[in-house]
Amino acid sequence: MKSSSSDKRFEYLLNPFFLNLFGNYYIENKTIPSNKAILIEEYVKRRFENNKKDKYKMKPYDVSCIESVCKRVAITMEAKQINKIEERHLNILLKSEKELFTESSFVEKVLNENCWKFEHRNLQEFFVAKSLSKLSFENIIDFIAIDDEVQKVHPSWMNSVSFLLNLMEKDSRYKLLLKWLQENDPSVLFYADSSRVTVSYTHLRAHETRHDL
Repeated sequence: MKSSSSDKRFEYLLNPFFLNLFGNYYIENKTIPSNKAILIEEYVKRRFENNKKDKYKMKPYDVSCIESVCKRVAITMEAKQINKIEERHLNILLKSEKELFTESSFVEKVLNENCWKFEHRNLQEFFVAKSLSKLSFENIIDFIAIDDEVQKVHPSWMNSVSFLLNLMEKDSRYKLLLKWLQENDPSVLFYADSSRVTVSYTHLRAHETRHDL
């Protein structure tokens, strides 16, 4: 039987977007990435660097501001469970900062519609995870849980939670989120895009089993 990490590496080969990111990452680092979050983060970083050098070399380019508007739009879209957002809603949400979003390298205009979307669904989910990573543990749960009655991850937030786990690996909230998932929605951990999540989950289970004996 193939390991879960092997399955995830094979998954890159089935997705042209990630296949390209995987190839670029391997060429530059001479190693295989352990999860998608690493690939997306490297891609975003490289796009920012290239834009600053080529597209915006003669005018101001504030990476933190562009990332901020991308995170705001992404988490709004995720909360509304949509993959595209109308321009009039962007005007309300971002006001004078709208062009920072529409002129970024991470979005594109929807053909024949007055709407915008991220160039890839995983980019939207990654920026959602970046937004969530700035919140308290309690506020993270407020966002990802279906509701107060059903303490399970909303299906549309699954990939964002997977990215979030990778972004928070060295954070004190990591174990809190891992434990919440274990108690409320353990299936998420089996599909999480990180071998470390699987190992941590196993360690948590082993520790609790010893404690119960």
